[in-house]
Amino acid sequence: MNTTQHYDVVILGTGPAGLQAAIHASRKKVSVLVLSKEAKSSMYHAHQATNIPGIYAAGDVCGPPWQVAKAVGEGCAAGINAAVFAKKGRS
Repeated sequence: MNTTQHYDVVILGTGPAGLQAAIHASRKKVSVLVLSKEAKSSMYHAHQATNIPGIYAAGDVCGPPWQVAKAVGEGCAAGINAAVFAKKGRS
């Protein structure tokens, strides 16, 4: 089966900046494709989930190092995983 998909925006990289760009693009109601190296990004491994289902943590509450870049990355991961969790709950 040969299917072709078309995207309005293609973002290369899943670091904090790439994921933030994808979030902003999707808010503009455009289709987004995000590409990255195979499972090299820490964003794939950082789910930011707490022991309470549906609650995700980011930033200072997660501990050192206390850096803005780390908090932004964790926030992206937490937001994406929270959205996935919410979508699964509505399915």
